[in-house]
Amino acid sequence: VRERGFVVEAFPRSVIVINWLLAILAIGGIRVGARFILSEHIKFSILNYEFKSKTDNVDSGKSRVLIYGAGDAGVQLSLALNNSSQFHPVGFFDDNKDLQGSSVSGLKVYSVNDIEELIHKLKVDEVLIALPSASRSDRFTIIDKLERYPVIVRSLPGLTELAQGKVKIDDLLQVSIKDLLGRKSVEPNESLLGKNITNKTVCVTGAGGSIGSELCRQIALLKPKALILFDINELALYSIDKELNNVNTHHPFNIYPILGSVNNKKRLNNLFEHFEVDTIYHAAAYKHVPMVELNNTEGINNNIFGTYNCALAAIESGIKSFVLISTDKAVRPTNTMGATKRVAELILQALSV
Repeated sequence: VRERGFVVEAFPRSVIVINWLLAILAIGGIRVGARFILSEHIKFSILNYEFKSKTDNVDSGKSRVLIYGAGDAGVQLSLALNNSSQFHPVGFFDDNKDLQGSSVSGLKVYSVNDIEELIHKLKVDEVLIALPSASRSDRFTIIDKLERYPVIVRSLPGLTELAQGKVKIDDLLQVSIKDLLGRKSVEPNESLLGKNITNKTVCVTGAGGSIGSELCRQIALLKPKALILFDINELALYSIDKELNNVNTHHPFNIYPILGSVNNKKRLNNLFEHFEVDTIYHAAAYKHVPMVELNNTEGINNNIFGTYNCALAAIESGIKSFVLISTDKAVRPTNTMGATKRVAELILQALSV
């Protein structure tokens, strides 16, 4: 096309559309590519410069944490943790399928079914449960899923505590044994606990065992007049006696470590009468199921006849309170240990009539 001495070459109108599409692709592609490189867990190296994802660039002194729950509480928790000197969030995981695969506050939301893979892939140290409105049964289910993995589990306080201003959203509580109960914990009645202990002479058989030793620790807090530790194992008896004497300072009371067997009825009679025992906690028993299965004769002799001897000696000595430490395995027993403890229960029921 010639116009006023100039030659103007015609160009197709499609060039405008093509240029517009190419510009969008170039601008959008750069943004999408940058986001992919920086947000995903992928490393790139160009000219010896390594591009790391946000989850890789973590201070070694911080704990890498996954947040269970990508709701409002989880988002607030992740924002609070960004300024924390102890924790660094590396992602969310949630039961909500609509959220899975999306990105919340720059962190990807994963499926709950991928927990095991994520813990190893992201090198997770702790899992934070950000579900303040979850019921106790829901929390129990979540904790049950997580207990098999080598991570510390913490949880946010409940909505009631948050609303009352007692705690802040970034206050994290390590999961306690109470969270595993599946019900509200029953607080001990101090007056009832001390009724047969405070200012009385208490005897604990099997005092060196795991249950007996813990009983002795709790009894010591209730201010008995005297505590008799009765056990056949010299080392175990020495250990609990030494421990209790080290802490027996605020409310001193007499502690008597006595070696002996619950199958020695004469020694039991002499012991109860000499110290004028008021209360007996009978914890002496063989309790490890495989061990009792392999040594069932000794299990029967100790758990059944030992209980019988101890109960008879208590009756003959006029002791007012006798408490048998039994086991859940005594309910419809399927092994020797459970059966022996069930027989011990029946013996005490018969003697108490």
